[in-house]
Amino acid sequence: MVLMVVINQKRSLLSRVGRWTAELLLVFVGVYGAFWLNSYQQHREDAGRRDQILGSFEQQLREGIESGKKSRAIQEHKAAEFRRALEAGEMPPVQSFVFITDYSPIDWATMLQSGGVQLLEVESSWRCATMNQLSAGD
Repeated sequence: MVLMVVINQKRSLLSRVGRWTAELLLVFVGVYGAFWLNSYQQHREDAGRRDQILGSFEQQLREGIESGKKSRAIQEHKAAEFRRALEAGEMPPVQSFVFITDYSPIDWATMLQSGGVQLLEVESSWRCATMNQLSAGD
């Protein structure tokens, strides 16, 4: 009888240790899986954000090229008019040239490092930057 109790206690102890080990393993696998899933979701979100930013850059570049073409045509027309007036012996009016930029690499670096740009949509960021440049030119 005593031998049977000792055997049952050993089985009971082994059973508890086995159960604790299984629970610990299950918790470890669950936590590891949660971290992996979080990392996977973060990578997907970063890839989507990168694609959105690159798409916006491409759109801004296309708009800049079109604007440059229009500006070039206007400037070529003004230059031709200036040459025509000069060759005709007239005194063409000289127009001033002003170049102002409101770009500050430190401001943008600070915003990028702090993660502030991630709170804004890409289009909103571009509109804000464009409005700052336009208001600085006034």
